[in-house]
Amino acid sequence: MLYWITFIIIALFFNFISADKKLDPNIRKFAQICLILVVVYFSAFRDGLGQDYDGYFDLLMNGYFNEYTLKEPGFSFLSNIVYYTELSPVFFFLIMALMTNYLFINSFNRYNNTFLIIFIYLTGSIFYFNTFNLVRQMGAASIFMYGIRFIENRKLLPYVLCVLLAASFHISAILLLPIYFIVNRAFSNKLLTSVLVISIIVGQILKFNLTSFLGQYFMVYYWYFEDEAIIVGESGYLTLFFNLVLILLIFYKKRSQEIKYKVVFNLFFIGVFLYNLIPSFHYIFRFATYFIVFAPIVLPSLDKTFPKRVWTYILILGFGTMFFITLYSSLDNKKIIPDKLLNLESVFDQ
Repeated sequence: MLYWITFIIIALFFNFISADKKLDPNIRKFAQICLILVVVYFSAFRDGLGQDYDGYFDLLMNGYFNEYTLKEPGFSFLSNIVYYTELSPVFFFLIMALMTNYLFINSFNRYNNTFLIIFIYLTGSIFYFNTFNLVRQMGAASIFMYGIRFIENRKLLPYVLCVLLAASFHISAILLLPIYFIVNRAFSNKLLTSVLVISIIVGQILKFNLTSFLGQYFMVYYWYFEDEAIIVGESGYLTLFFNLVLILLIFYKKRSQEIKYKVVFNLFFIGVFLYNLIPSFHYIFRFATYFIVFAPIVLPSLDKTFPKRVWTYILILGFGTMFFITLYSSLDNKKIIPDKLLNLESVFDQ
């Protein structure tokens, strides 16, 4: 637990410095670089953290991902580097951590309330820690988030290239192509409310259990279903919180109509809509990940409804408390609480 606490203190210190607009831009830029390095180091050199860590480690060492095809060629390329060189699987985690966290933090810095956005990203259990559990998919999600700027500027080709690059690490990202034509619009409050209510009824109240049936057609993910159902169950209060925030934002008449905030609001809405459906359709958890990562950007914008300082304290206290409860309740879980961090030499085969 000491490793996590030390990490979060150092990371939030650099986050605070980098977000302080009163400071010299060069100091802020240096602090931002330090923040990225700290976040990347903890992710890349973690020792066994995350549900996928051991699986990736063994499969990369044995070359099971080496077949180079049009399906996920980016991942295959990294797999071949690890297998045919003196580099270890830690190199794979390092590259994924660097790409994922750089693109997320770079994107977060485009918006107001940067400190709070990154605070939520680091402490929310379904954000930074999910880069350990869903290594490739969170990498794909970071590329998708980076590509949102091309939706704002109506540049279709660069956006398509971003989605294709994301799909080269996780094929599910290809389903993000139609998003270009949807999320730059302003939808009526009546439509948004109706869709949200339907998702709550179908997913949270009726709860159709289609896991066994769908598992026949989605065998590649079937073995995830039970674990993901547990993960979703544990984040039930967070889903409720997202719904309440979304309802308040829908009916807030002065909601920002600036294109970049309109886009992230719609993406967050899709994320909450999909999260509501998860109890009935567990497999949606995978696709919902691409959208729920926009929550850290959207949540602070409710400071226009509540007093800014009050809402900031609520978010910091809420996510900070959730972070420490998660750590304390997982003291015996090696997948969450590390015994050590690996040294830099671990990038190479021992």
